[in-house]
Amino acid sequence: MIQISHHFVVPPFSNPFYDKRKSESRIANVEKRIANSERRKSESRIANDEERTAKSEERTAKSEERTTKSEERTTKSERRRANGEERTAKSERRRANGEERTANGEERIANSE
Repeated sequence: MIQISHHFVVPPFSNPFYDKRKSESRIANVEKRIANSERRKSESRIANDEERTAKSEERTAKSEERTTKSEERTTKSERRRANGEERTAKSERRRANGEERTANGEERIANSE
């Protein structure tokens, strides 16, 4: 019995009509099957690697998109905070100006009396 990888080829040595060429042909066919099997496995591995790479790139793109959106939200938030601080500063200036006008008005009244 001849073993090639996990395939077995059993030449019928007990057969008086044993044809060595047929046996060699069988061995060649088994070797071809093994080669084809290895090729398919290799192609399958390559396809799986490509699929994994594509999925990884897709995940990376989604992650970058989320990062970009997060940065945009942060920018909006900072802008709103800056606008709020600006409004607060304006409001404080107006209040201070109003107090100053009130003080000036009271001073004029006091001076006119």
